[in-house]
Amino acid sequence: MRLTLDDGIYHFMGRDHDINQFVLEYDPFELKISSKYRLERHQFWLTARSPAPAINMGEIILSEQDLDIFDKDNSFPLAINWEMDPYHGLILQKIQGSLCGIKCNLIRDPSFNITSEQLFLTGELHANLQKAQALLNPEIAAICSNWQIGHGYSLSGQWAFAKDSRPFNESLTFQGEFSGRDFELGGYQFFRLNGLVGYSGNDLRAAQITINDPSGDVQINDVMLSKKAEGHWTIDVPSVIVSNFRPSLMHNSGEPPPTNAKALAIRQLNLHDFQGVLGDRSSYLAKGRFLFVNPPKRNLQHTIFALPAELMSRLGLDFGVLNPVRGLVYFDINESKVIFTRFKDVYSKGRLSKFYLSNSGFQSCMDFDGNLDLKIRMKQNNLLFKLAELFTVTVQGNIKKPSYGLQRQERSAHKNLLNRVK
Repeated sequence: MRLTLDDGIYHFMGRDHDINQFVLEYDPFELKISSKYRLERHQFWLTARSPAPAINMGEIILSEQDLDIFDKDNSFPLAINWEMDPYHGLILQKIQGSLCGIKCNLIRDPSFNITSEQLFLTGELHANLQKAQALLNPEIAAICSNWQIGHGYSLSGQWAFAKDSRPFNESLTFQGEFSGRDFELGGYQFFRLNGLVGYSGNDLRAAQITINDPSGDVQINDVMLSKKAEGHWTIDVPSVIVSNFRPSLMHNSGEPPPTNAKALAIRQLNLHDFQGVLGDRSSYLAKGRFLFVNPPKRNLQHTIFALPAELMSRLGLDFGVLNPVRGLVYFDINESKVIFTRFKDVYSKGRLSKFYLSNSGFQSCMDFDGNLDLKIRMKQNNLLFKLAELFTVTVQGNIKKPSYGLQRQERSAHKNLLNRVK
């Protein structure tokens, strides 16, 4: 017997299925089905085989290409081995292979009894989430895209799937570990990621998260993601600690890591009460502070707070006096920006200069794309450099390529300075 169907959407087992080029073939020895099948925004080949006449076990193969091409390339499509239990129904014995950037090695979990309500598996899953976005629902795919989450991620633990008509993401539960090796996040590539995670339909909780990289270390004790009735996901992170962060050692995905580190380093950054709606950067809220060091070198380099040497020569000032070497910076996260709210004990070498934010009502900040807009003022403890107090340092451009300038203050500031000098 050979059966074909017109291309279209068919309702089967409580769900709609978008199929093309559907063919069913049956003989006394085998039942075989082949079709193009659409899941979310991606279409792939589906082939199912089962020995006849019992049809109580078999294999389902999902592939992005025709199986003959996979055989020639010595590749491994995603294969699902199943069987039917007379008392409990469907049993998944193993899921192995690759599809759309996801590589699976899962087997039936022997620590759970076979039931008629759930399927239990154990093993590993490796993911390139940039390639896998076509298989994800649009909301999760948008989150991966906004956070620029790419390759290098793995999950290892226990998986369970409900045998009902709920959508796949709502019927799935997972408990185990997640890790990353040379993983992509935010457009950058980092060395190592580890943590624990639990997922159950509309809630995901991660704990004991650590990131280790030459550019710095990150520790997060707890992360909670929840799907609300409106359909969006919220995130809540009580605390984040970043240690020994060197921005100059971060490197873009696919590029070689830098070999030379610049002087600027953040010894410790503390972020508190980070929360918002995933995918909506304008909703993110948090408070934090960081302690930075910027030791001077013989050949001084530009930093986020430093001025170009040509401006210094015009003013006749020592460049080192206008280069902060240490300090504490407080900030808020709001409206898609990191808003700098206070400088504490930000000094140049020898405490000859003290730096503070302009109090003219201007909001010094950096947006989430790294664009800078700061106004910084100085107080000189050496009479020779009092002239610098007449100017406000403006920092604009991008964090990778900042631009600097000087802006004269109001006349009242000039008069106050002259009175202090007298």
